Amino acid sequence: MRKQIITLLLLFVTVKAFAYYPNTNITSTIRFTDTIKLETIDSKMGDLGKVYYKTTAFDRISSSKAFEIAGFGVPIIVTALAIKPQDNRFSNYLRPYPSTFKNSFDDYTQYAPLAAKYIMKACGVKGRSSWLRMFVSDAFAAAIMAATVNTMKYTITMPRPTGGATNSFPSGHTATAFMSATLLNKEFGHLSPWIPITSYALASATAVGRQLNLRHWLSDVLVGAGIGVVSAELGYYFADLIFKEKGLKYQKDTPRWEYGRKPSFFATVAGVSFVVGDNLTKENLRIKPGSVVGVEGAYFPHKNVGVGMRATVSENIMAKGDVILEDGLKTLSLNAGSYFDVPLSSRWALSSKLLFGYDLYNNRSSWSNYNIATNNGSATMTTGGSFAFLATEKLRISLMCDYHLKFLSHISEKPQHELYLTATTSVMF
Repeated sequence: MRKQIITLLLLFVTVKAFAYYPNTNITSTIRFTDTIKLETIDSKMGDLGKVYYKTTAFDRISSSKAFEIAGFGVPIIVTALAIKPQDNRFSNYLRPYPSTFKNSFDDYTQYAPLAAKYIMKACGVKGRSSWLRMFVSDAFAAAIMAATVNTMKYTITMPRPTGGATNSFPSGHTATAFMSATLLNKEFGHLSPWIPITSYALASATAVGRQLNLRHWLSDVLVGAGIGVVSAELGYYFADLIFKEKGLKYQKDTPRWEYGRKPSFFATVAGVSFVVGDNLTKENLRIKPGSVVGVEGAYFPHKNVGVGMRATVSENIMAKGDVILEDGLKTLSLNAGSYFDVPLSSRWALSSKLLFGYDLYNNRSSWSNYNIATNNGSATMTTGGSFAFLATEKLRISLMCDYHLKFLSHISEKPQHELYLTATTSVMF
């Protein structure tokens, strides 16, 4: 009788153990077969049975306040400073024509995200802060941004692309636009990934508009973007120090990437394009680093492999000798192919792609005045990699480096090699 009682007790304990840890066998199997360490969430968190990639020391660093403030704005500024010597060089060249693009939309789009923020607040949308806390955060951000931009504008003498005024560096419009976008996302970005997608697309449009209107060089708008992002982050940081928990309506949880999740996405792309090699420069043509913007998306039927498409528009200013040509290297690029994604930890992943497509070359009528031959387009191949950061459960931010091969260059039968350094904001499905 005693043996039977002991046997029943052991059986009861075993059943309860498996009821409490239903995925024990699954987890141990994954740990054996997967190169990335995994862990299960404790039942007290309400996610019993879900398996996540392990949180690493790098995740803890990237979840820190210092990374939140500087992690994305500072790399943009560093990139801008790297290409600024080229802008300085081109600022000394002759530009014998006025801007053919004249549109003041960028005077309004710079404020659009901030206006949307206050409209949403007035309509009762629940955000992160009370009215007072939000207003103080915005005031700090605006003060930091304005002080930084104006100090640099009037101490660093950088001529505008059309000459004349020497207060081109950095772009105040772009700084305002990216500050506004970041302020909107600090307050309401947790509600939908489409909020950051839309707001940063508007901010990028402002930056492109400043260049199309010949008001700023590329390094001007990149530094402006970085200043805007960092100023907004600092504004909320200082308000947090003052108010602490008072007026705080929402505090986001740290997102984590679940094992087996398929990283299908839609993204906006913005960054810098570089033409490399001597195929163009040997013709006494000088090519300045230019801007590239576009959209990208992929469907992943498997957690590591997907298929997708990308469409981008790029423009690089070009000079013949010491004269800037009216028409630069303008390209519409359409590509499709394979996408790859490997999670490295609970918030970081390594992504890659292999795409094939076609580039359409545009607006080269002025080249005939300089006896420059032209092609209409070329087949292309694109490959590259990126580090992707999980900002929220449905939003990824990536820093990407792509190699873009045009089998026919703009001016000859030889290939043209380009590098794209871009940032993408992705809605994850």
